Amino acid sequence: MKSSDLKQAGSLLADDVLILERGGAERSREEYLGGHAKHEDAFLKEAHIQIKQRTARCKWRHAWGGTESELHGTRQGKPVAVRSTETLVLRRDANGWRLVRSHWSSQPIKSDVNEKS
Repeated sequence: MKSSDLKQAGSLLADDVLILERGGAERSREEYLGGHAKHEDAFLKEAHIQIKQRTARCKWRHAWGGTESELHGTRQGKPVAVRSTETLVLRRDANGWRLVRSHWSSQPIKSDVNEKS
């Protein structure tokens, strides 16, 4: 998504991808690309992403990874800073690796002023 090429991003998703975010689910490539992907693309295009930790494993036709990061960007013209965790599961088939599951969650990073009150 960081490349801002939704067509390329879509080619990396399995037809039956399941994307879980913010308590919701998108159950196909078309559902994701037709909705949430556009908003995510707009945010990530300008966001600064700082990876804190990443773990990945691969066995046979499946690979999975987990990432902890901080994202700093703008939403509706206001600065936004969030801590993010993401788990991805990929499957290899005749066409290469495709994303089959994604679970993402985030929470706002509180400023020192807010944490003291």
